[in-house]
Amino acid sequence: PPLERRVLSVLSVELALEAPSAIEECEHYLRQVTRFQQLAAAMVERCEGQLLSTVGHRLTICLGYPRAHDNNCERAARLLLELRAVWRHDLLGEQTPLRAGLDVGDALLSEGHAAAPALPVAAALCAAAAPGELLVSAAAQRILRRFFAFESRGELCIPRASGSISSTPYHELREPSEPLELLPSAPPGSAPVLIGRQRELGLLTEAW
Repeated sequence: PPLERRVLSVLSVELALEAPSAIEECEHYLRQVTRFQQLAAAMVERCEGQLLSTVGHRLTICLGYPRAHDNNCERAARLLLELRAVWRHDLLGEQTPLRAGLDVGDALLSEGHAAAPALPVAAALCAAAAPGELLVSAAAQRILRRFFAFESRGELCIPRASGSISSTPYHELREPSEPLELLPSAPPGSAPVLIGRQRELGLLTEAW
C-alpha cells in the first residue's frame, strides 16, 4: 500500500489504574475502560482525528490524519483538557484520573497505521505523568505556548529501539488562555493556511 507523510500531533492517554489482578476486579475495570474509550472515540471523531490503537486502559490518538488542520497541535491539547474534564465528571471516572503525553512530528502512514518518532515520545511522557497530569514535549510546547500556560519539568530520557537513550525537555500543560473548546476550521473564502506545518510555524514564531 502507498505511504503518506504527514505532520501529526500524537497523544498517548491512559487511565491511572492497574490492570485487574483477580477475576472479581474485572467487571468494574471493563466498565471503566469501555466508558473511557467511548468518550475518547467520540471526541476524536469530532476533532477529525484518528484512534490509532486501544490496549486496555491505554489509547494512542493522532490529529492531522485523516484530515489535517493548520492548528492540529492546539486541537490535540484542547482535546486532552476537555477529555480530562469530562472524565472527571463521569460517574466511572470520578476516582480514576487520566494522564497523558503529547508530541508532534513527521510520520509515515499506511491504511490507518502510523510510524513516527513522536509515538514513543508521547508514550514515555504519558508514563512519566502523575495521575491527572498532561505532559508535552518541547516541540509541542513551542507551538502551544501562545495559547496555554506551562510548567517546565526538566528533561525526560527516551529509550530508543536501537538501545540508545535520548533526552528531551518537557513541560506540564496547564490551562488555556481562552475558553476551552475545539477551534473551528477556517470559514470558506478566508486566507489560505499552512496545513500540517505546526513545527515550522512554531519555529518561525520563536525566531520572530
